[in-house]
Amino acid sequence: MTPNITASTASSKAEFYEDLESQIQGIVDGQLNWVTNLANASALIYHGLRAVTAKPINWAGFYVLDKDAATSSSTSTAAETQPKKDALILGPFQGKVACTNIVFGRGVCGTAAAENRTLVVKDVHDFPGHIACDSASSSEIVVPLELNGRVIGVLDLDCEVTEGFDEVDQAGLEAVAKILVKACDWRVYYNAAAHPVRFTYRATLIQITLTLATSAMENSSAVTLVEADSPTPSTSIEQMLDLEEIDKDLYRSKKLWVPMGARGVFGGNVVGQALVAATNTVSTDFSVHSLHSYFLLPGDPTIPILYHVERVRDGRSYSTRTVTATQRGQNVFVCTASFQVPRPGAPSHQYPMPDVPHHSALSSQEYLIQKLIENPKIPEHLKAFLKLRLEEVKAAQSAVVSIR
Repeated sequence: MTPNITASTASSKAEFYEDLESQIQGIVDGQLNWVTNLANASALIYHGLRAVTAKPINWAGFYVLDKDAATSSSTSTAAETQPKKDALILGPFQGKVACTNIVFGRGVCGTAAAENRTLVVKDVHDFPGHIACDSASSSEIVVPLELNGRVIGVLDLDCEVTEGFDEVDQAGLEAVAKILVKACDWRVYYNAAAHPVRFTYRATLIQITLTLATSAMENSSAVTLVEADSPTPSTSIEQMLDLEEIDKDLYRSKKLWVPMGARGVFGGNVVGQALVAATNTVSTDFSVHSLHSYFLLPGDPTIPILYHVERVRDGRSYSTRTVTATQRGQNVFVCTASFQVPRPGAPSHQYPMPDVPHHSALSSQEYLIQKLIENPKIPEHLKAFLKLRLEEVKAAQSAVVSIR
């Protein structure tokens, strides 16, 4: 069957993408096979974009989810016991010979797939962990193919000059990706019933309440982490720190928390997950004794964070790890952790715990706030603020930390 398409007469890139949508609709009309449709789509994009922009587009094609991908291992026994990893495998394309397998979180394609987000990379040489399938490539755009909330592939374009792609390309290619995902029958390739969606990311994952507990207005500051559906506080903490291992020394967050009134991920959440990632790479005989953290950019709660662990040093008594947290190919956080085998009789550099009353003997935060509200010396505009705080405290269902 000959595809029902009309040749593009576009004189600009914007017009080209308008024509491309119609052409893609034409090639998928009556055709459900995903291999056929992706092959024709890659040809239309590759030749059409080169003609209208005169830019050296050197690769255009698809990587699809490798449903048989598993952790590579030197022994068959280890491979049988380790869980399968999400990975991409080469699909239909136009251009030179390309990389055949890409693990989620690696390179531009793997990162876009792991984060389920389009990546427009102006200079691939500046992208952390870039995989150079073709050394001539200088810029790249990768658009995820999403089916029922799960990434089943990516549309990838390379260009031999920097800044080869922009917002016009992103909008046009994202529209094409949606058409292809909707039009193709993916059941032959991907059985959604056998592979349930494991990762669902929402803009708001955890209800976090910022509470005030103080006896003096100038010293009022405390944070309580609350998860509405958590059965116990310990479960809340475990869920906050839980990571998925997607490759050796590479981890992905499962949940990200946002404090009430904040726009970014709670910093303690990131520090805790980074430390968990580092701890997973050292022997159980070692305990962390030093941690230095640096926040570089605010964390976006709508997409997962990738944690890359670098094994700096492994000795008999000490191990050192550096963890870099990334989103959209940018470093948002970095930390260095040192681990040590505990030594009996080692010198202590910490003051002894002072003698303080048990927390059960102290007044609750609700009581302290209420007393401030009743205090005639507190201005009315501050009392209004305290009343709002009191409502937030009472609304908390299960506090991980009880402030007294």
